[in-house]
Amino acid sequence: LAETKKKKSFLNSVKQWIQFDSVFVVDPVGLAGGLAVLWKQELKVKKVLFTSFTIELLIDDSEIGAEWWCICAYASADASIRREQWKVITRRRCIWGESWAIMGDLNDIISNAEKWGGRQRADVSFQDFNSFIHGNELVDISYERVPWTWCNNWKREREVKERIDRILGNKWWIRKFGKANCAHIEAEASDHCMLVLDTKLERKKWKRRFVFDRNWLQHKEV
Repeated sequence: LAETKKKKSFLNSVKQWIQFDSVFVVDPVGLAGGLAVLWKQELKVKKVLFTSFTIELLIDDSEIGAEWWCICAYASADASIRREQWKVITRRRCIWGESWAIMGDLNDIISNAEKWGGRQRADVSFQDFNSFIHGNELVDISYERVPWTWCNNWKREREVKERIDRILGNKWWIRKFGKANCAHIEAEASDHCMLVLDTKLERKKWKRRFVFDRNWLQHKEV
């Protein structure tokens, strides 16, 4: 959960209400910001680290028989602050080792192709985010449903939609979770879509559809 604007006492009550087992909270500063991650005991979390804008979980993943870091982030809407946050993440990757993925509200887009409505941005404004992605050798995983993740909820020509929330994995993580997929789930209670990550390696096997071919009637054995 990003931009919770709530302290740990409130989120502890949320944890009990939705029947989760654990919660880690980064309190908001005044009435702004705030992060929370909730999980059930089935998820084996070995360690939790944090900064003012990240919650970092070391997950012992039985599916792949290895550990990886899940970096939940809420980046600033201010480009200059966000630039410094990318530097912080780049420095911290030495803590996380060879396998990690960052996900959440990264508050930026890679090009105008991820923006619908409103004024077009100058190409130079995408440089910081793209440099962060390429410098850390991150890969944007595939997604389904609507292409945007945020909407200003204004009407008609004043409506703006952008894909400012996403999941990025480093090369090792992508090799292990090559079939991972992210669903953008729209919610009436928020101007952001929920990101639903599916890391399952096995996909459902679709049953083949039977089609009768009339040419088979030409054969005596049919």
